[in-house]
Amino acid sequence: MEVFLHAIIALLRIPSASAAGALQQYDEYWSIFGPGAGGGNLLVALAVRVAAMATLFIGGMATIGVLLGAIKIVTSGGNDEGKNKGKSMIIASLVGVALAVLGAGLVEFVQTFLESVL
Repeated sequence: MEVFLHAIIALLRIPSASAAGALQQYDEYWSIFGPGAGGGNLLVALAVRVAAMATLFIGGMATIGVLLGAIKIVTSGGNDEGKNKGKSMIIASLVGVALAVLGAGLVEFVQTFLESVL
C-alpha cells in the first residue's frame, strides 16, 4: 500500500530539475522504438513496429504457402483434386498477403492521423 501511495504522490508532484533528468532517461530508454517514441507517441511507434513485423511474417508464410501450392499442383499428376487443393492454397496465400498489406496501410494511416493530432 505504501508503494502505491508513493506512486500517487510522485504523479501529482510538479516536475523539478531531477524530474527533467528522469524524463530524459525515459525518452532515451524508449528511443529504441524510433524517433519521438517517448511520451505520447510510444503506442503509435509500437503499433507501427508490430505491424511491420507482422507484415514480414505473413509475407514469409505466404511465400511458403505459394510454393507448397505450386508443388501440390506439379505433383498432382493430372489429379483434379490435387490441382484444386494447390490452387486453393495459392489463393489463400495471396488473400493473406492482401489482408496484411491492407492492415499495414491502415496502421500507417492511423499513425499519420495521430501524429497530426498529437
